[in-house]
Amino acid sequence: MPSMVPIGSARNGDPLVIRVIGEKEYEVGLVSHDQLWGNPDLEAGRAYVRVTSSLEEFLVRSAEGMYLPIDYYAAKDLAEVRASIAANLASP
Repeated sequence: MPSMVPIGSARNGDPLVIRVIGEKEYEVGLVSHDQLWGNPDLEAGRAYVRVTSSLEEFLVRSAEGMYLPIDYYAAKDLAEVRASIAANLASP
């Protein structure tokens, strides 16, 4: 099971985390504080959405002023757009 290390928070309080997927594999994402506070038995991974595929990508986007979602819901919208683009590129 992936583990998460908190590294900050979004403006609204959503925890910003590094999610360790495997040995030397990790990504950066946000956890919905709304979902966690509303359901104390909820596993944090169920309220998680990826922001970037690596810490390096997150740091470059931050340093260069590139788009980063401001909270869990914006990150979720971005993930849906990315999935839609990937699906369209995969179809003939």
